[in-house]
Amino acid sequence: MDLRELKKEVQKLGDTHKNVEGLHNNWLRHVKEGRNNFIAHNSLPILIRKKVGQKVASATEHLEKMRMVQMLNEKLASNTRWLIDLKLAQFQGDKTKAKMVSRRLVEDNVASIKTIAAEIQSFENSVQQFSEIYQEVNELLHKQLSLEEVLFLMDLPHRMYIHNLLKTSQQHKAIIRDLNRHFVEITTQMSLKNVRRS
Repeated sequence: MDLRELKKEVQKLGDTHKNVEGLHNNWLRHVKEGRNNFIAHNSLPILIRKKVGQKVASATEHLEKMRMVQMLNEKLASNTRWLIDLKLAQFQGDKTKAKMVSRRLVEDNVASIKTIAAEIQSFENSVQQFSEIYQEVNELLHKQLSLEEVLFLMDLPHRMYIHNLLKTSQQHKAIIRDLNRHFVEITTQMSLKNVRRS
């Protein structure tokens, strides 16, 4: 995709914070032992209760990691703008601006392409691990809870939130891959122009 399409893709990214909060409110707090009067955790066998408790504690950690990644969308938007600035600087022959923007994209401690790629990988890992725990806990509860309790739990919109986070994770990967590709193309073209002029 070209830079304009890339900018639009970044703008369309889902609100990570909203989806994390949705999972917390519509799934995690309902399956956490003692947090919901409707689901009778006391009726679960002790071994199952303990297993669910351990998995929920792990899921909570992953949810907290995902919550910290909200700034990722803003960083991707900044990098897209910087890449557009770099392309304009290349087009206008402004070597000083091109060098400054290139340095920012490569060396910035908070928003370099490399830093963002690492954050995207971390986010993907957290989403995947949470998703696996989510499936395991739901399977355990479906086997143990009454039909009424299972229906109550499954009527909540948590599946939509997990789907949105998985989708956002895939979009992040595609965007950073394209950002990196455009950066390499632009800097290569600039290097070739400089070699020809020498």
